[in-house]
Amino acid sequence: MSSTRERILDRARELAERSDGEPLNMSATAAAAGISRQALYLHFPDRASLLLALVEYTDDHEDLAAGVAKVQAAPTGTAKLRSFLEMQASRN
Repeated sequence: MSSTRERILDRARELAERSDGEPLNMSATAAAAGISRQALYLHFPDRASLLLALVEYTDDHEDLAAGVAKVQAAPTGTAKLRSFLEMQASRN
């Protein structure tokens, strides 16, 4: 992943986490990443592409796959539920 793309995703994540439910804005994301809106559109052709990439990026950085594997490996339904709740609480 290019350093610019990673910087965009880092700043988009920060903006999303700080927002009060407001939609992620391409102009604000570009400004936060220190690039022009046109440069942002070179990496992400639309907001939907940015949001999808942001979900994948966040899942990778928070190691969602390991959390899901732990839930699946739990021996009982109760243990699976407990493992899932622990994973979700740590992600929140």
